[in-house]
Amino acid sequence: QHAIVNGDKTTGVTAMLTELGLDSGDMLIKKEIEITENMTMPELAEKVAQIAPETLYDSMAGLKNGNIIPTPQNDEEATHAPKFKKEDGLIDWNKPASVIHNQVRGMKPWPSTYTNFKNTVIKITETRLVNHEENIKNEQVGSIVDIIKEGIKVSTADGLILITKVQPAGKGEMSAYSWYNGARIKLGEKFHG
Repeated sequence: QHAIVNGDKTTGVTAMLTELGLDSGDMLIKKEIEITENMTMPELAEKVAQIAPETLYDSMAGLKNGNIIPTPQNDEEATHAPKFKKEDGLIDWNKPASVIHNQVRGMKPWPSTYTNFKNTVIKITETRLVNHEENIKNEQVGSIVDIIKEGIKVSTADGLILITKVQPAGKGEMSAYSWYNGARIKLGEKFHG
């Protein structure tokens, strides 16, 4: 989750020797995974699940055959990734579009991202980045500036983000355009963090 939320372009799977302590053993094999612009946490988890068994097998075979030499970890490069809490999912529309987009895709399905709209909470479950040529300046952050078949364009700190899927309170996930049709949304109305 943190790799996506932080906007990292890669993450990976590492097989390592077990020691007492948290993630403190020598590394055996590292396999890198590309994080694409719209990859969500469930999609990344699926990639990790596909690579992990192969990584484990290759590391055990390499240890047995003597083809792998364990490499100590560099403790100075270690980072802490605390578990997300529900409140971490609240969207701050004062942040750049890319930060919001990373938050939405990295926190899907838990803790999920949400915002307030007309005194109700609505989950934002999918977004896309908008081409910079389309960015509209001088709009209040969180304002709905355009509604198209693909979704709802909302102003952020540095331009627009396209909301493509939402989950209104008490309902299932739906396209943002379908939600717009049912909720009678108007241009200029605002999401609040």
